[in-house]
Amino acid sequence: SVPCIAAGIPTVIVRDKYSYRFAWLERLCRTYLSDEFSKIDWNPGSIEYEEHKELLLKVTADRINGTDNESDIRKTHEFYMNRERREYIVDAFYSLKRFITETWTDRSFHYEYAVWGLTQMSEITFSYIESNYPNARLMHVYDKYRNLDFQGVVSRLPEDIANNFDEIQ
Repeated sequence: SVPCIAAGIPTVIVRDKYSYRFAWLERLCRTYLSDEFSKIDWNPGSIEYEEHKELLLKVTADRINGTDNESDIRKTHEFYMNRERREYIVDAFYSLKRFITETWTDRSFHYEYAVWGLTQMSEITFSYIESNYPNARLMHVYDKYRNLDFQGVVSRLPEDIANNFDEIQ
């Protein structure tokens, strides 16, 4: 859809869920969710934002040339941030969240779990489990590249999983 919008082609965007990755598009055009299909405008006009494109090109050129242009960067930031926001999903976490919800059916059970890889997904997963399964406990953290404390558990090398019989089933 973005190439069509950029080319001035009238575009209708429809999604089942709204991803945070495309939140910036809300500022440029409407995105319809599945419960809004009856409200779709099937004859949208093209989006007029030539002035904004010029600003983006100027900011980009200034950055490449090492020119300080805080004023235009602030304008760009405000353009995208001043919008009505929806509830977003994190696409990569969506299937994991569904798995946890379908598998961990007793929210008060004392689940024990491990995290593989210290990434943003680890943070999102921990936060979701902590919020929805108060008795669940993070037991182990595995990461090939880092040895850090993550939520009170020090990460270990993936090879160490063989020493944790509680995780091998």
